Amino acid sequence: MSFAFDLGEDGILRIVFRGDIDEAEVLAYIEAYRTYLEKASAESPLHTIIEASEVGKASASVRRVFGTLFQDVDPRSGKSAIIGASRYIRVLAGFVIKATGTKDLRLFQDETEAIKWFQSE
Repeated sequence: MSFAFDLGEDGILRIVFRGDIDEAEVLAYIEAYRTYLEKASAESPLHTIIEASEVGKASASVRRVFGTLFQDVDPRSGKSAIIGASRYIRVLAGFVIKATGTKDLRLFQDETEAIKWFQSE
């Protein structure tokens, strides 16, 4: 897997994932994400748009790690929108949403819909 970050002038962090995901890469992603999170605050949280159209498969350990990201969420983390998700990723995201009860993770067809959701706070 590879991932890339782009913090836009609008303050939204855009993340692109590509390929299959293993646990070591997820842990590297989390560390990289934290560097952006450090600059956010509870009053001005970091919203993210995750481009997932090129994501491959994820192991059970990876799914568990992603599930824990939405438990005891840092107040500096804002809403997270997944766009371009395959059926596989949609199912995994749906599982995380149901298992954690999070209201801060949603799936969208495109970035425009996601940004409208961010602005509806």
